[in-house]
Amino acid sequence: MSVTLQLPAVLAKLADGRRTLEVRGATLGDVVADVAERFPGLAPRLRDGEGKPYPRGDLWVSSGKDGVWSPARHPSARSFA
Repeated sequence: MSVTLQLPAVLAKLADGRRTLEVRGATLGDVVADVAERFPGLAPRLRDGEGKPYPRGDLWVSSGKDGVWSPARHPSARSFA
């Protein structure tokens, strides 16, 4: 599944200055892994030393259909829905 990830300005500098990234993954954990692999500077901001996504509530998701953003479930959640 292709996902559009929007980064805050403070993290964009770690992604070659890009605020919007097109990434792949079926779960939030998959998306975090894809971003961390492609942009190693972002990895410590997104996951712990063992490579597991941080279980924090600072990831937000939107279906893109209604413009409503909701806190993401734990990154190991099975899907974005």
